[in-house]
Amino acid sequence: MDIKIISIVLISGLLALSSFIWLSGCSRNTSTATTNSTIVFSGYTWNVKVYDSPTGPGPNIFSNSSNNVWVDSVGQLHLKITHRNNAWQCAEVFLQNNLGYGKYIFQLAGRPDLIDQNVILGMFTWDDASADAASHNNREMDVEISRWSDPAGMNLQFTI
Repeated sequence: MDIKIISIVLISGLLALSSFIWLSGCSRNTSTATTNSTIVFSGYTWNVKVYDSPTGPGPNIFSNSSNNVWVDSVGQLHLKITHRNNAWQCAEVFLQNNLGYGKYIFQLAGRPDLIDQNVILGMFTWDDASADAASHNNREMDVEISRWSDPAGMNLQFTI
């Protein structure tokens, strides 16, 4: 079985530790993004989501600024929420290519139980390229770390 290891660093922002991460089973349509941007992480080229106006998930504004998304000198991906231009700006990356079936391991640096109650770290597969994707809920498998704005709420959920 092929094992894919993805290392992610949770870092502190003004309000939050991290924002969305998309792990795409297939390519995602970015035709409405304001610019195309990529980053190399964990041996793969990832698209960086960029939207100047609110879009899903959320709705959020997504930035490709090096203040929001970068890979450090030891190869760890950093995603950060920042407050610029009177708006919160999130980070999201998604794969350009299909990795196929296999075992996926997410390694997080930091304490996900301390994530701000208003932040969501999402790690998931998503298919919107297959002809039958919509009828199969985009083949989404989803792990989300969040308290969903409830300080006493559970801090993890997963969906298959």
